[in-house]
Amino acid sequence: MTNDEKGDTAEELRIKSLIKEIFQFDVKNIVRCSKGQEFESMSKDNKRSKGDGIEIDFPADIKQGEIFDLVTLFKNGKHNEASFDVKNDSITGPFCPIYNDNSEEVYKDKANKISFKWSEIATAPKVLIVTPKRFTYDLRGNNEKINNVIKYDLKPLVLRIDNKDYSYNLFASVIHSGDLARGHYTAVVRYGDQWYSCDDFPQPAIEKIQDQEAIRRIEGSGSAEQGYIYFFELKQKKKIDTKNSLGEILKQALRELKSIYLTLVSLSH
Repeated sequence: MTNDEKGDTAEELRIKSLIKEIFQFDVKNIVRCSKGQEFESMSKDNKRSKGDGIEIDFPADIKQGEIFDLVTLFKNGKHNEASFDVKNDSITGPFCPIYNDNSEEVYKDKANKISFKWSEIATAPKVLIVTPKRFTYDLRGNNEKINNVIKYDLKPLVLRIDNKDYSYNLFASVIHSGDLARGHYTAVVRYGDQWYSCDDFPQPAIEKIQDQEAIRRIEGSGSAEQGYIYFFELKQKKKIDTKNSLGEILKQALRELKSIYLTLVSLSH
């Protein structure tokens, strides 16, 4: 049990357990040193970190109107990439870690620097959430939304995890229209073999749409509307029982929202 789970009821712990079972996966953090070695960076208790979704980056030199491919951007699950300026002196870090007895981190060769690092999916989740980093922020105030089209034809996304291939099918995407200052969220969702468009403005509406319309909505127009979050389901013999898992999570969330609403109403009188 984690610190944030202390005091939870049995029902709350069950819901959190379901969420972890469906969305959570192990993450492998890798560093490459200037002399070519690669190391997996792990905690002192020899455990990997956990993830419940992946954010993917656009190239740093992105051009307006440039079209991308989701599979190419995804890079087989490699993310959080960062390069380091390797200086020639033996003092400036970060140094490449060499582990001694899996306990204390020591630096045997301080001229050997970390030159690159990245993270990889190490275990296959039942549902994989992928979010392109469409909103950018920096300290100089250059904040903007990246509206470039990301092509995706709904074919299975195949990931190589621990020398084994896993196939994922897209079953939903959150669509964002607008900019940083204002916007509107809609969704396209597949139920069985049928795609649906879901929108709550100007009034709630769920409409059947064809595959090509789902693709058009997800890829976007290249101006103000495009796919913002992608939800992939692991293709396996035993399907996820959404009635007893995701459905339970949604019902619990609604119960909690109702409780918060009733509390606010009572405080206002």
